[in-house]
Amino acid sequence: MTRARFDRHLLHGALLVSVVFLMLADREFLGWPLVFGVIGIMVAAIAYEEWTDGLRPLPDAAGNTLGGLIGIAGGVWALTQAMGNKNLPLSVALIPFIACLIPCLTVVKILRRQLTRDFWVLHALGVVQVAIGCILGADDIMVVPLGFYAVMSLASLRSHLAGGIWPGWRVIVWEGSLLGAISLTGYLIMPSADVPIWNPSAAFGASRLATGFGTEMDLNHQGKVELDEEVVIEIDAVDYSGRPATIPLDQRFRAVELEVYRAGRWRGSATSTGGRGVPLAQPPLPALLVRQTLLNFRVMSREITTPVIADPALFLPVPAPGASRRGLLRRHLAYQQIVAEENKRDRSPLQDDIESRVRQEDLLSSPEALRPWAWELLESLADTPGQTAKQVASPLPLAELKEAQWRPARLPHGFFEESAQRLCRYLALGGDYTYTLDLDRT
Repeated sequence: MTRARFDRHLLHGALLVSVVFLMLADREFLGWPLVFGVIGIMVAAIAYEEWTDGLRPLPDAAGNTLGGLIGIAGGVWALTQAMGNKNLPLSVALIPFIACLIPCLTVVKILRRQLTRDFWVLHALGVVQVAIGCILGADDIMVVPLGFYAVMSLASLRSHLAGGIWPGWRVIVWEGSLLGAISLTGYLIMPSADVPIWNPSAAFGASRLATGFGTEMDLNHQGKVELDEEVVIEIDAVDYSGRPATIPLDQRFRAVELEVYRAGRWRGSATSTGGRGVPLAQPPLPALLVRQTLLNFRVMSREITTPVIADPALFLPVPAPGASRRGLLRRHLAYQQIVAEENKRDRSPLQDDIESRVRQEDLLSSPEALRPWAWELLESLADTPGQTAKQVASPLPLAELKEAQWRPARLPHGFFEESAQRLCRYLALGGDYTYTLDLDRT
């Protein structure tokens, strides 16, 4: 290894990290086998290039042919996959699947004969992969590979501009730390849509911006729940004539965030809330009838990220008069909701369509303490579906689920609601913590 090759070695490392970053962000759309396959191809290509020291490049004709085949065959595959999504324009639905082809084309570029300009072309491909990864995924853990990419890419550029010599660990660590501090500060300060995974309908629509981290509930971590006396939310009720009304003692409230369970995390529905907290509708609300009550919600806490609404959700909430729907601070959120008197107060889906697909690997990859419970839940719902039988015509495909390991499987809609209720009861009765809800009537 010569000192003049350090810039290329660092570039290869940055490209590998960018591919890992992109594939992890794309895992929700491609599945783990394809994710690991693409990463494996990139690792093999870089290992071959390093082993041969770039002296055995792929012939130009073979490289052009291989790139053309990837473009044609991959384009047909991406088009086929995207056409299955009826809720998005084809040009938008193609993005997650076209993203899978970029690392494959990058592999061809690495294996071909390297020209002077190819150093910058490969850097550009790495930036493209990272940019698409930032669009597709917004998990907090994704900052780790993103930070590695930024440090290695910066070190590669420093080495190239210095003639290919090793820039030194001191320079890499100092500049990388400075870059990381600036990036993290910008992430926490800049307002963003609270969307945990890529959702064009929410990200490109009217979403409520906020600073800080997301609102999802992650069950993959253990810790203590700290309680305080801070007032989180205030609610007042008025009847159809504007006079104060009484909230029933058995009134149930729900957090919109508990809609979709995936890999140990509860998130907002991709089709209804997009993880944005309360899915506010366009004002005004319909006129109140005699047997209806208007609830006014005011979020008081700075910490709360997922406000609650009353169950059942007869109408979606709307912003309160004078409240800013696009406020940058969550504590300024105020909204209104209509509820019906003497109505069944069991938990129910929201008014719009809820994405009720739960995949097999979501339960099996849950925290280890929940895995036996997950299989017990599957078997109990399959043997005694209970309320599920009223919502679906066919039983749960338990045998099919056990045979199709680590592959997505569609479950009936009733399974989603019943599994959510059982999981909440499981956690509430675990004995590790308790919670209460006090109604302060004034």
